[in-house]
Amino acid sequence: MFSGLLFTSSCKKGDDAKPAPAANTVKASVNTAGQGTFAFTASEDSIGVSLHKDSLAISLTDENTHTKMVMLGFPVRGTGTYGLTGDFDNPHAMAWLFIDGGTALDNLYYGGDDITGDGKTDGAGKLTITSLGTNRIKGTFSMTLYNMKGEKATVNNGSFDCALYRY
Repeated sequence: MFSGLLFTSSCKKGDDAKPAPAANTVKASVNTAGQGTFAFTASEDSIGVSLHKDSLAISLTDENTHTKMVMLGFPVRGTGTYGLTGDFDNPHAMAWLFIDGGTALDNLYYGGDDITGDGKTDGAGKLTITSLGTNRIKGTFSMTLYNMKGEKATVNNGSFDCALYRY
């Protein structure tokens, strides 16, 4: 009888250890005329991902280079690939990349708007959502962005695995 009591008391429901939540990570390779190629990495507090209705917003800061990347307005309705298209008058998906140091003219790159003033939408890119849960999102991204001088920045091999805030 004693061994039965010992057995039942040592296996209480709810005592199982729960795994720690997955870390937030974003990685990409960025190449610009002025900066060359560098790795972009962001984790934990430097990542913000939110979904309001069906509009996804991602805000990132690289801890080492202080480069900031923002992706806004992707009309996410589930897993799939979404294009970088839109403009300030009719916003859809747009992206910005700001490289710390220098001037905004040189170091602020856009996609999804007419940056160069030629009447055409500058930049291209895609965001692929591979997993979309209630509180977590995973996927990949790549973009071609331009600064006001018409110089190109490419973002390749982008990946993210982050907590998702819905409101």
